[in-house]
Amino acid sequence: MTIKRKLGLLSAIPAIGLALGVVATVWIIHGTSDKIRDCRDQYAEEIELARQLQLDVVQVQQFLTDYSATRGQDGLDDGIIEATKFHDDFLASVKKFKVLAAIGGEADETLEMDAITEVFEKYWVAGNQMAQAYAKDGTAAGNKTMPAFDQAAENLSGRLEPFIKAQSGQFHDALAAVQNANLWVNRAVVLGGVSLAAFTVLFSLFCARSITTPIHTAVELLRDGTQHTTTVAKQIASDSTTLAEGASAQAATIEEATASLEQMSSMTKRNAENASKVNDLSREARQAADKGAEDMEAMSSAMEAIKNSSDDIAKIIRTIDEIAFQTNILALNAAVEA
Repeated sequence: MTIKRKLGLLSAIPAIGLALGVVATVWIIHGTSDKIRDCRDQYAEEIELARQLQLDVVQVQQFLTDYSATRGQDGLDDGIIEATKFHDDFLASVKKFKVLAAIGGEADETLEMDAITEVFEKYWVAGNQMAQAYAKDGTAAGNKTMPAFDQAAENLSGRLEPFIKAQSGQFHDALAAVQNANLWVNRAVVLGGVSLAAFTVLFSLFCARSITTPIHTAVELLRDGTQHTTTVAKQIASDSTTLAEGASAQAATIEEATASLEQMSSMTKRNAENASKVNDLSREARQAADKGAEDMEAMSSAMEAIKNSSDDIAKIIRTIDEIAFQTNILALNAAVEA
């Protein structure tokens, strides 16, 4: 994996983790909001209707009792009318409750409301009979019907109160579920944040090490190569010096041979052939000396090129050292920022 790709991943992974964390948090909060809305729209309204049912029963009992006590005389005959209003309100609340139960898929509560409605109607009939008996036939007749009304009221209370308690229990269970969901969200956010931070730090350290280690290795290799090149260059320079000294000695020898040939040229014609041969040998030696001088110049050019290469390599080493230093600084900054 290249350094560019590693640096890209080092920047992308925290961003991706943060984006996933935000999406997960939004999704969880949305689910919690749905639970809160259900708790408000379903259970809170159901418990309110259940309490309204209980209030309607109390009001029916109160107005029927008032009507029975006054026997509908002296302008106090509106008890039946008021009791009928609360009777109708009870039935309307039952209808609303059934609608909510159907929406929430609570078939058992729908059946329970039907049973409560049946008991309430018996309670209503018994109360009307008692009130009419007090109003038409007097106290004695009314007292005879009162036990039936009391029994009907007891039956209704025995059926309605557990139902109201059950609605309160559902409401509290729903609130507890919402609180547990909020607690789980908080834990998930904290755990996710800590995990993301830890992973980012570890990955940053891994990337920093994987980037700096090859660079240090390359620097060491280049340094060793430079040292080796310097050694070879020194050896070549030493050999060149030795070669130059040999060439100088050879040139001196050639000069001495030339002087001898000049002295021998004045010798007799009898030695002309030998002198000519010596002259040929001198020319060959001179050519060899010239060639040696050209080789020496070429070697000097090679030494100069090697020296320039050594200087370039030294510059590259310094540049790599600076890059390694800057990379270490960037890795440290990334770790600190994470």
